[in-house]
Amino acid sequence: MNIQTFSLNHIDVLVDNLCSGGWRFTGIYGHPEDEQKLKTGALLEHLNRKLNLPWVCGGDFHLMLTSNEKQGGNGFNINEAEILRKATNTCNFIDLGYLGHHYTWTNNRGGDENMQERLDRFFAT
Repeated sequence: MNIQTFSLNHIDVLVDNLCSGGWRFTGIYGHPEDEQKLKTGALLEHLNRKLNLPWVCGGDFHLMLTSNEKQGGNGFNINEAEILRKATNTCNFIDLGYLGHHYTWTNNRGGDENMQERLDRFFAT
């Protein structure tokens, strides 16, 4: 593995494979602050221009794609979803899905104060 770039919000590595010519993995920790979430989409779009290899990208994006990925709390924010939708379209990502609990994050509060969201995911080209 060769680290290509990294920051507090990502690590992008080239995985050499003599048989297939290599592939790429990017680990993401999206900006959790509402006013910074555009930077997560911009980072993905920037990384998309770097290498043209098979690509797996995963982590905590702090963004959701659809309203059924949120339960409780404030309403679903369609503008935030558009950030991730645009980036995944630009990168030609396919959501790899997952097994397990429908939501990947909770605020661990009870009753009406409980909020759950799917913030963690993996994509591939």
